[in-house]
Amino acid sequence: FGEAWGPLPALAILFAFRCCLRPAEVVGLRTSSVRFGRTGEGAPQVILHLGATKMSVRWGGTESTSTVDSLCVRAAQFLVPGSPDVPLFGFGYPGFRDALAKAFSLLGASGLGFRPHSLRRGGACELFRTTGDIQAVMWKARWAAQRTARVYVDLERAARAEASLSAGARASCAAVAAHLEARLGLA
Repeated sequence: FGEAWGPLPALAILFAFRCCLRPAEVVGLRTSSVRFGRTGEGAPQVILHLGATKMSVRWGGTESTSTVDSLCVRAAQFLVPGSPDVPLFGFGYPGFRDALAKAFSLLGASGLGFRPHSLRRGGACELFRTTGDIQAVMWKARWAAQRTARVYVDLERAARAEASLSAGARASCAAVAAHLEARLGLA
Protein backbone atom coordinates (compact mmCIF):
# COMPACT_ATOMS: atom_id res chain seq x y z
CA PHE A 1 0.00 0.00 0.00
CA GLY A 2 2.54 2.60 1.12
CA GLU A 3 5.27 1.94 -1.44
CA ALA A 4 2.88 1.62 -4.38
CA TRP A 5 1.02 4.75 -3.38
CA GLY A 6 3.68 6.94 -1.79
CA PRO A 7 3.74 8.54 1.66
CA LEU A 8 2.52 12.07 0.83
CA PRO A 9 -1.18 11.26 0.35
CA ALA A 10 -1.18 9.19 3.53
CA LEU A 11 0.51 12.00 5.45
CA ALA A 12 -1.94 14.58 4.08
CA ILE A 13 -4.81 12.39 5.29
CA LEU A 14 -3.13 11.96 8.69
CA PHE A 15 -2.64 15.71 9.12
CA ALA A 16 -6.23 16.43 8.05
CA PHE A 17 -7.49 13.97 10.68
CA ARG A 18 -5.17 14.80 13.58
CA CYS A 19 -5.40 18.57 13.09
CA CYS A 20 -9.11 18.71 12.15
CA LEU A 21 -8.27 20.54 8.93
CA ARG A 22 -10.66 21.62 6.23
CA PRO A 23 -9.70 20.20 2.81
CA ALA A 24 -8.67 23.66 1.56
CA GLU A 25 -6.38 24.01 4.58
CA VAL A 26 -4.66 20.70 3.86
CA VAL A 27 -3.90 21.56 0.26
CA GLY A 28 -2.96 25.13 1.20
CA LEU A 29 -0.20 24.07 3.59
CA ARG A 30 3.28 25.08 2.51
CA THR A 31 6.66 24.21 3.99
CA SER A 32 6.77 27.79 5.34
CA SER A 33 3.47 27.09 7.19
CA VAL A 34 5.13 24.58 9.50
CA ARG A 35 6.85 25.44 12.77
CA PHE A 36 8.15 23.25 15.57
CA GLY A 37 7.86 23.80 19.27
CA ARG A 38 7.13 22.19 22.60
CA THR A 39 4.02 22.11 24.70
CA GLY A 40 3.99 23.49 28.24
CA GLU A 41 4.77 19.94 29.38
CA GLY A 42 7.78 19.75 27.03
CA ALA A 43 6.30 17.42 24.41
CA PRO A 44 7.41 18.09 20.83
CA GLN A 45 4.70 19.55 18.63
CA VAL A 46 4.21 20.72 15.09
CA ILE A 47 2.40 24.02 14.60
CA LEU A 48 0.60 24.70 11.33
CA HIS A 49 0.02 28.33 10.37
CA LEU A 50 -3.05 28.15 8.17
CA GLY A 51 -3.03 31.68 6.78
CA ALA A 52 -6.27 32.87 5.22
CA THR A 53 -8.89 30.29 6.13
CA LYS A 54 -12.66 30.31 5.95
CA MET A 55 -12.94 31.83 9.42
CA SER A 56 -9.86 34.07 9.39
CA VAL A 57 -11.24 35.84 6.33
CA ARG A 58 -14.43 36.54 8.28
CA TRP A 59 -12.55 37.63 11.40
CA GLY A 60 -9.67 39.43 9.69
CA GLY A 61 -6.80 37.42 11.18
CA THR A 62 -4.90 34.21 10.72
CA GLU A 63 -5.41 30.78 12.23
CA SER A 64 -3.11 28.03 13.36
CA THR A 65 -3.40 24.62 14.93
CA SER A 66 -0.97 22.11 16.34
CA THR A 67 -0.53 18.47 17.18
CA VAL A 68 1.73 16.39 19.39
CA ASP A 69 0.99 13.23 17.40
CA SER A 70 4.45 11.64 17.05
CA LEU A 71 3.85 10.54 13.47
CA CYS A 72 2.77 14.06 12.43
CA VAL A 73 5.74 15.66 14.23
CA ARG A 74 8.24 13.27 12.63
CA ALA A 75 6.59 13.57 9.20
CA ALA A 76 6.82 17.37 9.37
CA GLN A 77 10.49 17.12 10.40
CA PHE A 78 11.04 14.83 7.41
CA LEU A 79 9.16 17.04 4.91
CA VAL A 80 10.21 20.55 5.91
CA PRO A 81 13.92 21.03 6.77
CA GLY A 82 15.92 22.41 3.89
CA SER A 83 12.86 22.62 1.65
CA PRO A 84 12.14 25.78 -0.29
CA ASP A 85 8.73 27.35 0.25
CA VAL A 86 6.66 24.83 -1.69
CA PRO A 87 3.30 23.11 -1.14
CA LEU A 88 3.75 20.65 1.70
CA PHE A 89 1.97 17.75 0.01
CA GLY A 90 2.30 18.80 -3.63
CA PHE A 91 -1.30 18.52 -4.79
CA GLY A 92 -4.46 20.63 -4.92
CA TYR A 93 -8.01 19.81 -3.92
CA PRO A 94 -8.70 17.41 -6.84
CA GLY A 95 -5.50 15.52 -5.98
CA PHE A 96 -6.45 15.37 -2.31
CA ARG A 97 -9.97 14.15 -3.13
CA ASP A 98 -8.50 11.52 -5.49
CA ALA A 99 -5.91 10.45 -2.89
CA LEU A 100 -8.64 9.97 -0.32
CA ALA A 101 -10.78 7.98 -2.77
CA LYS A 102 -7.77 5.81 -3.64
CA ALA A 103 -6.97 5.27 0.02
CA PHE A 104 -10.50 4.13 0.80
CA SER A 105 -10.48 1.90 -2.27
CA LEU A 106 -7.17 0.30 -1.25
CA LEU A 107 -8.55 -0.20 2.26
CA GLY A 108 -11.76 -1.77 0.96
CA ALA A 109 -13.85 1.07 2.35
CA SER A 110 -14.80 3.01 -0.77
CA GLY A 111 -18.53 2.37 -0.40
CA LEU A 112 -18.82 4.07 2.99
CA GLY A 113 -19.41 7.57 1.64
CA PHE A 114 -16.38 9.28 3.16
CA ARG A 115 -15.45 12.66 1.69
CA PRO A 116 -12.44 14.93 2.28
CA HIS A 117 -14.37 16.85 4.97
CA SER A 118 -15.03 13.54 6.79
CA LEU A 119 -11.46 13.70 8.12
CA ARG A 120 -12.23 16.93 10.00
CA ARG A 121 -15.35 15.38 11.52
CA GLY A 122 -13.54 12.14 12.32
CA GLY A 123 -10.60 13.93 13.91
CA ALA A 124 -12.95 15.99 16.08
CA CYS A 125 -14.84 12.85 17.15
CA GLU A 126 -11.62 11.00 17.95
CA LEU A 127 -10.30 13.90 20.01
CA PHE A 128 -13.56 14.15 21.96
CA ARG A 129 -13.69 10.38 22.44
CA THR A 130 -10.15 10.33 23.90
CA THR A 131 -10.35 13.52 25.99
CA GLY A 132 -14.06 14.11 26.69
CA ASP A 133 -13.19 17.81 26.42
CA ILE A 134 -15.39 19.79 24.00
CA GLN A 135 -13.27 22.90 24.62
CA ALA A 136 -10.16 21.05 23.39
CA VAL A 137 -12.07 20.01 20.29
CA MET A 138 -13.22 23.58 19.70
CA TRP A 139 -9.66 24.87 20.01
CA LYS A 140 -8.17 22.21 17.72
CA ALA A 141 -10.83 22.62 15.02
CA ARG A 142 -11.02 26.40 15.54
CA TRP A 143 -14.75 26.57 16.24
CA ALA A 144 -15.99 29.54 18.24
CA ALA A 145 -19.39 28.05 19.08
CA GLN A 146 -19.97 24.88 21.05
CA ARG A 147 -23.13 24.38 18.98
CA THR A 148 -20.97 24.02 15.82
CA ALA A 149 -18.60 21.59 17.53
CA ARG A 150 -21.50 19.42 18.68
CA VAL A 151 -22.72 19.10 15.07
CA TYR A 152 -19.35 17.61 14.13
CA VAL A 153 -18.85 15.53 17.28
CA ASP A 154 -21.38 12.78 16.65
CA LEU A 155 -20.02 9.74 18.48
CA GLU A 156 -22.91 7.48 17.43
CA ARG A 157 -22.25 8.24 13.77
CA ALA A 158 -18.52 7.71 14.29
CA ALA A 159 -19.16 4.36 15.99
CA ARG A 160 -21.38 3.24 13.09
CA ALA A 161 -18.69 4.24 10.57
CA GLU A 162 -16.00 2.43 12.54
CA ALA A 163 -18.16 -0.68 12.93
CA SER A 164 -18.75 -0.75 9.17
CA LEU A 165 -15.03 -1.22 8.47
CA SER A 166 -14.07 -4.77 7.68
CA ALA A 167 -11.33 -6.60 9.57
CA GLY A 168 -9.26 -6.36 6.39
CA ALA A 169 -9.68 -2.57 6.27
CA ARG A 170 -8.65 -2.30 9.93
CA ALA A 171 -5.60 -4.47 9.28
CA SER A 172 -4.69 -2.34 6.25
CA CYS A 173 -4.92 0.84 8.32
CA ALA A 174 -2.63 -0.66 10.94
CA ALA A 175 -0.20 -1.78 8.22
CA VAL A 176 -0.09 1.71 6.67
CA ALA A 177 0.56 3.30 10.07
CA ALA A 178 3.34 0.79 10.79
CA HIS A 179 4.86 1.40 7.33
CA LEU A 180 4.87 5.19 7.83
CA GLU A 181 6.30 4.85 11.34
CA ALA A 182 9.10 2.62 10.02
CA ARG A 183 9.81 4.91 7.09
CA LEU A 184 10.00 7.94 9.38
CA GLY A 185 12.18 6.15 11.92
CA LEU A 186 9.58 5.80 14.66
CA ALA A 187 9.37 2.01 14.73
